[in-house]
Amino acid sequence: MFSLIIVDDEEILREGLKEAVPWESWGFRVAALAASGEEGLELFESIRPDVLLTDIKMYAFSGLDLLKAAKEIRPQCEVVLLSGYEEFSFAKQGLELGASAYVLKLNLFDELEETFAKLRCQLDARQEEERRRKEAERENAAAELVKRLRGETSPGEGLSGFYSVATIGAASEERNRLLPEAEKIAAGCGWRVVPIGTKYVAVCIPHVRAAESPEALRTEIHSRLRRLTEPYPDAIAGIGSIVRGAEIEVSYRQAMKMVDYGRLHGGGWGFVYDEIASSLAGEPLEAPKYEDIRLWIDLNRADELLQALERYLTAVVNHLKFAIPDVRLVAMNVLMGLNNRMKESGVETDPDSEIDVLVAALNRMDSIADIRDWLFEVVRRLTGSSVHAERDNGDLFEQAIRLIDRNYQNDISLQGIAQSMYVSPSYFSAKFKEAAGVNFVDYVKRKRVDQAAALLVGTNKKIADIAKEVGYADEKYFSRVFKRVKQLSPQQFREENIRSDQYGSI
Repeated sequence: MFSLIIVDDEEILREGLKEAVPWESWGFRVAALAASGEEGLELFESIRPDVLLTDIKMYAFSGLDLLKAAKEIRPQCEVVLLSGYEEFSFAKQGLELGASAYVLKLNLFDELEETFAKLRCQLDARQEEERRRKEAERENAAAELVKRLRGETSPGEGLSGFYSVATIGAASEERNRLLPEAEKIAAGCGWRVVPIGTKYVAVCIPHVRAAESPEALRTEIHSRLRRLTEPYPDAIAGIGSIVRGAEIEVSYRQAMKMVDYGRLHGGGWGFVYDEIASSLAGEPLEAPKYEDIRLWIDLNRADELLQALERYLTAVVNHLKFAIPDVRLVAMNVLMGLNNRMKESGVETDPDSEIDVLVAALNRMDSIADIRDWLFEVVRRLTGSSVHAERDNGDLFEQAIRLIDRNYQNDISLQGIAQSMYVSPSYFSAKFKEAAGVNFVDYVKRKRVDQAAALLVGTNKKIADIAKEVGYADEKYFSRVFKRVKQLSPQQFREENIRSDQYGSI
């Protein structure tokens, strides 16, 4: 609904306009009536409506005077003038001053509907444009803040003042419910909230000074964060130190470390860096070397590699200084080792396992625990590919046949079988055809048709039911496939084979 003020010094016309016109069905709400230009201006200043409908000719303070004053106060306001034939020169002057339209009193209601229909379209378009502009501004501001948090802007571009950062980690579906709640709380206290990835919300909390927050303020901050996380038992909040705006990345990294610390140790909803820091280790921490990583990969000793990574990443979470850049470097060494091994083994990787895709995914992660889970999955998947690439081709074929025999009636695919065997689809396809003499699709097709043939002869089941039982939802499509393989339709095959059995038993 768009707001509207009606100004006219004739009470009958003024009240008639309010009561007789179906404003709400047109998309407008009458916010106020005014009996003079002066009263209209007073109401306009306080209400600031979307539309002003005013008579041109009023005593003392005319509609043109009101138009000029209203445009100075709110230039985007739409003004519609009411005029008689003899006032046309005034109406023309009003249009030059910025009025949207004028309506002749003689054809008042007909012209009003047409005029306000056009205004509604203009206001809707302007409102949508404004919504998009504000949304774009919010998105740009959020993207800029995320860059600052991640240290992707120069120190000179830092925020002014002092801040601490809290991050809340939760499952993706919980994060999506938690985010609007955080935005509501933030709107009332000057916090800035941005989503990070799919599982985190970062809260930037402004402070007057760098000194430690007074007890009351700290309690209030913790209370709000607690209120946010309480409905979500698995959510964990990490809170960084107060820093200058230019160093906000430091507080963000501390907060993320505290979320990882909470995931590792549990036992609470929130962890404060300033309270935990003194208990973190400070002695030198040695990361796995690239040479060792490559050796584990080359010898197919993935379990030893994963154990070493587990020990290292646990130590990083409990360490005072080591953080995400150090972890990314080790993860990068693992990815490079895997990539080199895959190339040397002649294994064709799927698009999701290309090195540039993996590196991009790694660089989007700010959580040590997330990197750990993701990296372990990558190692298991790609070392599985290397192992299977070197094993006996017959073993791979036998395993594929077992999988097909168990799943042929389901929505089975080459990609799904290859993934379950930790090999690329193209590698699996080539090796399967080499061993079976036919490609994967034809083999599955023949398997289904052979099973259907046995059911056609050995049971009284309907053809439609047999089609579904062997993996075809569409009976007509099943019949076409069956005929291409057996040279007979399912019904012909059943009749001919039953007749053969009968003759053979005489």
